[in-house]
Amino acid sequence: MDSKRKEYAEWADMAAILQRAWKRFINTVPGEWKPELTFRDYPCMRQEKGNNLCGYYVCTFMRDMSCPKGGDPQIHHTRMTRLRDTLITADQIKAIQEEIAGFFITEVLTPGGEHYRKIVTSDDIRSGKVVL
Repeated sequence: MDSKRKEYAEWADMAAILQRAWKRFINTVPGEWKPELTFRDYPCMRQEKGNNLCGYYVCTFMRDMSCPKGGDPQIHHTRMTRLRDTLITADQIKAIQEEIAGFFITEVLTPGGEHYRKIVTSDDIRSGKVVL
């Protein structure tokens, strides 16, 4: 959370919300859990002040922290670091837009995609094409 770089008083409400959610989780899910969350500052890309590109920075961070299925994590990390370091900000944003669009096209909108879900309308249900 970029909020960690601010005074605690500025993000204390968020920390309290997360602690309450954590307590609810550990009281619901069996297992060995620590009693409270701890917050550490983790290095990540930071957006310049005054822009509205938070979503792009979140996506970049997620992409950098993940690896494609079956891929070599070190090769993926090296490629992503090289890409990030060689592009200017506008090109980085376009690259992220293209990557997100490609994910949606291949994994969400295409029937064979891993996250595809057929949209069911009320007409489909009434006509008997789909049974819930």
